[in-house]
Amino acid sequence: MPRNKRYSGDGGIDGKAHYKGQLYYVQAKRYNKYIALKHLDEFQKKVGKDKGLFIHTGKTGKETYQKYKHTNIEIISGQRLIDLVAKVPLCQQQEKVLEKEPLQSL
Repeated sequence: MPRNKRYSGDGGIDGKAHYKGQLYYVQAKRYNKYIALKHLDEFQKKVGKDKGLFIHTGKTGKETYQKYKHTNIEIISGQRLIDLVAKVPLCQQQEKVLEKEPLQSL
């Protein structure tokens, strides 16, 4: 997955990936508290009709969750993020990154 060269002020897109013929935009954010609904709104505008993965370390408020529950934006956080990362052992993750191969088990 190609990454943007900048980490902040990158326009809300951290990477893009093609999976089964579908383009996915990826936005990853680090939060200590609840995510800002405006960040998801801005991300959705950039994604358009493609699909988006909004991955974050904070909490998703009820209003935000309900608004994006049945959209082209998938919110990944909390236990779901932990479970996703836990599927691939850390040593295997590092090997795959070094080999620049996609993580097949995800």
